Amino acid sequence: MYVEWQIGYDLLASGKDGEKNKEKTSIPTTFKNYKQENKYAYELNEILYYAVKELKFISPNEVEQTYKSIKNTPDANLLDVIDSMRISRTNPIETQINGMNFYEMKVSYPLIMYKFGKYDIYAEVINREKQRAVGVQPMLYLCIPITLLNFSQNPLGRILDRNECGEWIIQKGEAELALELFRIFGMLSKKHRYDVLAILEMLFPQWKE
Repeated sequence: MYVEWQIGYDLLASGKDGEKNKEKTSIPTTFKNYKQENKYAYELNEILYYAVKELKFISPNEVEQTYKSIKNTPDANLLDVIDSMRISRTNPIETQINGMNFYEMKVSYPLIMYKFGKYDIYAEVINREKQRAVGVQPMLYLCIPITLLNFSQNPLGRILDRNECGEWIIQKGEAELALELFRIFGMLSKKHRYDVLAILEMLFPQWKE
């Protein structure tokens, strides 16, 4: 049994939600994303930042190598454009349902999974149509076994309560996982690549050109 977490990396720093979002992050410094919006670092960024700066689980050199790897990823190798990740549709077939004529087709959404080392933790990437624009939107989910989370009550054999939370302890292995997630985010699309590079430059400004 897994907890599926659509882990994020930013929060809007301007507009009506800006002040409220500032209280949600422990890193109040902002960066400009692909759309040139001011954003706060959040979730994944906080894990990496403290893993490097305070806990020393990850060396600055490891982060720098990840930064260079993301920066050197060719546009043609991004997951929203490569052929193996294209959304496919079958030819429409006429069918009748409840006395009305429809056209039926099958739509296949490509999904890939990445296993993190010796852990039973996976990242899933699935391509979907953009909801408010034309094109494809890669979506990343982190799948964590429920047994790796700490709950106030044993979660096995019962239905979890609404808004019930589990605690995920970040050790060296989880910190390394966060760094690998940065690399995966950096290959999703041009937008994601731009965002994670801007985040790394903000968190570790020595690499900013």
